Amino acid sequence: MKTQVTICLLAIALAQAGCSPKAEEQQSKATAAMETSVGQPIATETTAPATSEAAAQPAEFAQFQFETQEYNFGTIEQGKKVRYAYQFINTGKIPLVISQVQPQCGCTAADYTKDPVPPGGKGQIVLEFDSSGKEGQQNKITTVFANVQGGSTILGMTGVVQPLSDGRPLRRN
Repeated sequence: MKTQVTICLLAIALAQAGCSPKAEEQQSKATAAMETSVGQPIATETTAPATSEAAAQPAEFAQFQFETQEYNFGTIEQGKKVRYAYQFINTGKIPLVISQVQPQCGCTAADYTKDPVPPGGKGQIVLEFDSSGKEGQQNKITTVFANVQGGSTILGMTGVVQPLSDGRPLRRN
């Protein structure tokens, strides 16, 4: 009976210790009370949570290997559209899944391989830049979100847009 009471007191003290700012002090008092009542010291040690084998392994990712990540379309006249397909191979160990392709502005449209690309498989991301209302040096950035290390990769499209031959800018309606 005395042992059961001591265990109950220890359990209550430990429960309170977890919620109290004086947790270590209360835990020490409970341990000392147990040692006194039972007559033998209690081993108290802190152990780290067990880690699973999967957590110890580095995470596996898919991986883009592009022919190029930046396309220079040269010089075009205002109002023209430029379309380029960025070809890639998945050099990772798991299927590559593109979740979203996000151009930085509305002047660039995107289409991409929607199905998972197996390791060693090929896919593409097609970007189309509409130069209407644009003039001068253009540097368009598109973010590709996928199950790759870092979560995303960047594609670039650069070039120069010349004004219309009559000198007036093209207006979009």
